Amino acid sequence: MSWITKYNPLASSNDMVGKLLRLKKSQSENNFNQDDMELNIEEDHLDDNEIRMIKGVFRLDRMIVREIMIPRVDIISASTNVKLKTLSELMLDSGHSKIPIYTNEIDDIKGIVYARDVLGLLLKDTASINKKIEETLIRPALFVPETKILDELLTQFQQEQVHIAIVMDEYGGVSGIVTIEDLLEEIVGEIEDEFDSVDPDIEKIDSNMFIIDGKTSLDQVNELLSIDIEGDGFDTLGGLVYQRLGKIPSVGDDISIGNLNVEVKETVGRRVKKLIVKFV
Repeated sequence: MSWITKYNPLASSNDMVGKLLRLKKSQSENNFNQDDMELNIEEDHLDDNEIRMIKGVFRLDRMIVREIMIPRVDIISASTNVKLKTLSELMLDSGHSKIPIYTNEIDDIKGIVYARDVLGLLLKDTASINKKIEETLIRPALFVPETKILDELLTQFQQEQVHIAIVMDEYGGVSGIVTIEDLLEEIVGEIEDEFDSVDPDIEKIDSNMFIIDGKTSLDQVNELLSIDIEGDGFDTLGGLVYQRLGKIPSVGDDISIGNLNVEVKETVGRRVKKLIVKFV
C-alpha cells in the first residue's frame, strides 16, 4: 500500500499540517529514504503539486527557522499603548491577521493579538475602538530559536495549535517571526494556476552559468555540477550563502565558493530564493 496520501491544495492550514505530520511519521516508521520516495512517486502517478509537497517534506529536517523567517526589519507589530482603532487599521493595511504586541520595544514581545479576537470585542462593545489594547486580547506568544529544525517547528505548531512564532537570536533578541504559511510554502510551494510553469531547482543557462533555487540541497548541487562544496553546517545552497555573507542577503550580493561565483538573484524576506552560479 502506498505511503503517500493525496492532498487538497485548498485545505485549511490545520488539515495540511495534520497530513504532513502523518506523512513524516510514515516516512520515519517505514525508514523511507530519497530513493524510496522517487519509486513511490513513479508508482503513484502523482501530479506536480503532490510531488513538490513530498519533496518538501523530505527537506524539513535539513532546514532551520532562520532560512525561512520574516526578518526583524519586516515585522509588522504594535505597542501595548496603541488604541484598537490604530491596531485595526494596521491589520487592514498590512493584511496580517496576527500582530505581535510589545511593551517598550520589539525585543519586549508581550504576546500576539488576533484579528478575530479584535472583531469579537468590537461586536460586543463598539466604544472599545478608542481604547487601548485590553490584556485579555493579548495571547501568549510562542518563542523559538533561529536554529530550530523546520521538522520540529511543524510538530510544535500542531501540538500548541498556533500559527505564528517569535524567532529569537542567540543573544535573546527578536530576529524575526515565522508563520505556518511560511512553513507550508517551503513544503508545498506557491500554488500556481493552470497557466503558470514550475521553475526547476537548477536551470542551466550555458555550460558555465546556472540559476539555482536557494532551497536546493548541496548534495544535489554537487552532483549536478560535479563539484564538492562543504556545507559548514548548512544543507542548502541558500543557507550556506546566508552564512558566508554574514548579513541579511540582498540582491547583487556575491561570494566565491571554490571555483564558483555565487550571486544573489532574488530574495524573500531574509531568505535567499534564487542564485546565479558561475564557474570562474
